[in-house]
Amino acid sequence: MISIKTSRNKVKTLFINNREQLLNFSMYLFKALLLMTFIYLMASKFAVSRFWIVVLGVFLFSIPIFICGIYTQTVHRISRLSRFSNQGLLFRLLSGRTLSVIFWILWSLFSSFFMLIQFHTYDNFQWKVFFLTVPVFWCIFILNKRFLALELKPYLVFNTALEWSRWICPFIMLAIFIVVNAYFGEIHQYSSIIGAINDKKFAVADMTGSNLVLEFSQSLVFYDGIKVYALSRLGEHGTIWYLLVLSIGGLVVFFNACAMLSCLLIPKEEYLRLFAPLSLTDKPEPISVSRIATISAITTFLAFFIYLPIFSYIEAGVQSNGINKFRQATESYITVNLEQIDNAYFKSGTLQKLNNAKTKVLQDLLKFDNSLANLDGLIDTAFNKLESNVDAYLDWYYSLEGEYGRIGNLLIGELDSYMKEKLEES
Repeated sequence: MISIKTSRNKVKTLFINNREQLLNFSMYLFKALLLMTFIYLMASKFAVSRFWIVVLGVFLFSIPIFICGIYTQTVHRISRLSRFSNQGLLFRLLSGRTLSVIFWILWSLFSSFFMLIQFHTYDNFQWKVFFLTVPVFWCIFILNKRFLALELKPYLVFNTALEWSRWICPFIMLAIFIVVNAYFGEIHQYSSIIGAINDKKFAVADMTGSNLVLEFSQSLVFYDGIKVYALSRLGEHGTIWYLLVLSIGGLVVFFNACAMLSCLLIPKEEYLRLFAPLSLTDKPEPISVSRIATISAITTFLAFFIYLPIFSYIEAGVQSNGINKFRQATESYITVNLEQIDNAYFKSGTLQKLNNAKTKVLQDLLKFDNSLANLDGLIDTAFNKLESNVDAYLDWYYSLEGEYGRIGNLLIGELDSYMKEKLEES
């Protein structure tokens, strides 16, 4: 009788556990599909129209990555601080999270910017493989959680399982992508790296809403071009080493995707650990109203007075400086050069075009020799008028109104017309 009763209890417990796990998976799958849909829609509109979509997209993408990283660091610190007998000076020094917060802010913003550009170049096959991250991450997490439940203390099992899954899943997904692409994907055959790069340029041709994104996407084209060229030569001597080097970008994408999925699995009460002081208790302590107000003020300040102005200044700097020097160096390194002028290489026929242009300019200058005297007088008059209005223009330019006026018009894509109007007024 006892054995029968024990067996019934085991079956009942197993049924309850399976039912609870199925419910958890259903909730996870529902939230993950919403997340993936948002990623797909945001990537399709990224940098296509307005600059403010770039600013908002990078900010929204960075939030789950930042939360996941800070949660892991918080649990690690709590684990390390458990060895102290009292909360003395050494405890307070080691419990600070400033450096971790700074690191994860920078990582989440930079990697989100890279991910959104990379997602914009994805075709249907790449999206399907990327969506496989959802079930693969869940399976790896469950296996890690069951294994670690037998090895670690209960409060460490969940976070450690998430952390292990975030490191294991990207490598598995990268292997799945290469294998599936080799057997089922549509692999284009390229005779040269240049052909592969030119083919990839069509994927970023519509990213004209931001000069910063446009410049970065053009640099990313070379990376993608070399990668697809190596995939088209899979099996040949040396191509495996190209794939190993070029897999770094794929690992970053899958790692951040796993970080976003991790946020869907963190229990609601555990989110309190992100904002509450470090505590060794199993359940996080409630957050005080003053701490909530402080965190809200800091977040608002960082978003509107640090992130937004810096992003806008970088965009304006790229817009005014033109083509990125790094991209020029990359192009000159990869592209086949056929004609040398001094110490630089240029496309064949460049020297002849320069000589023709020089001859034309000299001919045009001869036509205007008679107008040079009159032109000098007009220049003096024009500069005198400009000089009298310089101080008023500079006062406006460096004022608070001028600064946020430029930022606002940059976000809506009207910076050029706005600056032209102000110059005409002066």
